[in-house]
Amino acid sequence: MFAEDHFNKLNPAEHELLTKLFEECSEITQAIAKTMLHGLESTEPGCALSNREKIQNELGDLTFFVQLAAKYGLIDPKEIKKATERRAKRTNHYLHHVEVD
Repeated sequence: MFAEDHFNKLNPAEHELLTKLFEECSEITQAIAKTMLHGLESTEPGCALSNREKIQNELGDLTFFVQLAAKYGLIDPKEIKKATERRAKRTNHYLHHVEVD
């Protein structure tokens, strides 16, 4: 009961990839929140990875699924690149301590 029969018209691969992208974004959010509370170099008891390393690992996981989603045609890397370039050109009035070239 996917694709044509389902209200969102997603096929099983699209559904699975979107779920994984969502999951990885959630894990990045959690890692960043812990870093904001405890710092970049802090580690959890029993875990060898620092918060910085956890963020980097989660970003790597997200990148993997972004690439996989592109491979399956769910997203277009050229459009992502265009969006990145558009974003880089906009001045971000919410950044107070970071300069964008």
